[in-house]
Amino acid sequence: MHGLSFPESAQNSSLHENIQIFYLAPQFSSVHEAQLLKGMISYLDLGIGYAHYLNKGTINKDQKYSVPKSGLGMNSNIGVEYKFHTHLGVKISISVEYYIFKHLDEKIEIPSKMFEKRSKLGIFMTSPQLSLIYPL
Repeated sequence: MHGLSFPESAQNSSLHENIQIFYLAPQFSSVHEAQLLKGMISYLDLGIGYAHYLNKGTINKDQKYSVPKSGLGMNSNIGVEYKFHTHLGVKISISVEYYIFKHLDEKIEIPSKMFEKRSKLGIFMTSPQLSLIYPL
């Protein structure tokens, strides 16, 4: 929740952070079996909803801070699966998540002059996946 801007005198300072992200959203999914390629299935998932971010930690083992913030989260997943047997397939996909938190400097008290406050924070994550599918 902050831009690190350490003054020269703070080079020997220690910082321990614990960052948590919680995301809850409805998701719309589309699953289509290809007509031309037997056994090929495509997936598309899209979601938008509530995201909660919590950054807490300690500076120099004695100054504690906690910065919670709620915002907007979005996710998408696109992938294809090839079923080469009734109960066995291979799937490749990529997932993308994006979170935006605005107005971060409201009511945020940071106990040290080591940090510069930010007005917004965006988090972008991608996750490629290769899966072995075994439906029961």
